[in-house]
Amino acid sequence: AWGFTLNRVSLFALIFSIGILVDDGIVITENINRRIQNTRRAVKDIIPVAVDEVGTPTIMASLTIMAALIPMAFVSGLMGPYMSPIPINASAGMVLSQIVAFVVAPWLAFRLLKHKKGEQAAEAEEASSSADGVSPVSLRIFRTVLGPFLGDHPWRRRVLALGVVGLTLAATSLPVFQAVILKMLPFDNKSELQVVVDMPERTPMEQTQRVLMEMGSYLETVDEVANWQTYAGTASPINFNGLVRQYYLRGDPYHGDIQVNLIHEERRERQSHAIAQSLRGPLTEIGKQYG
Repeated sequence: AWGFTLNRVSLFALIFSIGILVDDGIVITENINRRIQNTRRAVKDIIPVAVDEVGTPTIMASLTIMAALIPMAFVSGLMGPYMSPIPINASAGMVLSQIVAFVVAPWLAFRLLKHKKGEQAAEAEEASSSADGVSPVSLRIFRTVLGPFLGDHPWRRRVLALGVVGLTLAATSLPVFQAVILKMLPFDNKSELQVVVDMPERTPMEQTQRVLMEMGSYLETVDEVANWQTYAGTASPINFNGLVRQYYLRGDPYHGDIQVNLIHEERRERQSHAIAQSLRGPLTEIGKQYG
């Protein structure tokens, strides 16, 4: 309907959605089953009450997830069409999961779930009555850690609130202080890298080529470099990076590119990103010598 194809990105959206898609149906079905086993009313009368009990939180949880995903559909530029299948497909899946949870799951529960009989009912009733008297490990930890903050002392609740606010501010400040690097895509250990040279305007092509050859001579001293090609006054073959940065439009005499091919990743210790960072300084110094 939206022109999407079955590709890696759309498949990632579907795989990403599997975990959150089944949550709605599981919550509804589990609550219906709990109600059926704990009461003696007719199943037909229990199901609406059980669905209504958890219906609003389930809907709000799904809407929250959709609100977090949908803004990705409005990303502009080249990454827009690349990323839009994720929020669109995931949000559509959330809507379908709501329909299944509120229509199909109650109908199947009415057809398949029944009251337990005999010893099973007695065991269920005994487990239900003794559940409040037994403290699981998680409940004990909860009471030990958060119990003091939930008593009759307002200052303790203020301390808890300040702690939560402080941790939230600390987490959100990590990108500000460069403790966490925000990137659209992770670093990849590629087999090639590209050197882009911008000489001063009115620089003749011969001078640009001379600079590129000087840089190429330095690249030959780098162990990880297998070979290189220079392009003066024209763009190098188009790759993903060139599409994003529109390097294919470069065609002036003072523009130059060097396509650097690296040896196989198994034969080098450094990744391509680290190699590119180490080359930036020396190549910049060579460029400064020529203006």
